[in-house]
Amino acid sequence: MPGYAEWTTLTNFAGGESVAGGKLKSTRTAPTEHPRWDSPNTEATDQYGFSALPGGYRGSNGNFGYVGSSGLLWSATEYSSTNVWYRSMTYEYGSVFRPNSYKTYGFSVRCVRDQ
Repeated sequence: MPGYAEWTTLTNFAGGESVAGGKLKSTRTAPTEHPRWDSPNTEATDQYGFSALPGGYRGSNGNFGYVGSSGLLWSATEYSSTNVWYRSMTYEYGSVFRPNSYKTYGFSVRCVRDQ
């Protein structure tokens, strides 16, 4: 799983936080069946074949949310003893956001391989 620095490297390679989301998001939208982004899936081009999908999240209570509207991807880097950094993309923006969240939540994981 990529750490904070690896996510930053990818985001910078894709043009920076303000545009990287669009270049990394899958272009699949409604009415295509899931997995797909809700419309309008702003600025999505999937320029690099990363094909980020909007898996949403699983809350600590077991409920799911934001499926179709947000792609939330864990980082391997802790923010604190209770929180971890992650990257977020939404159907409304072409940006990548870098918030942190409780470790008890469930987000998507993108695996990486060391060369």
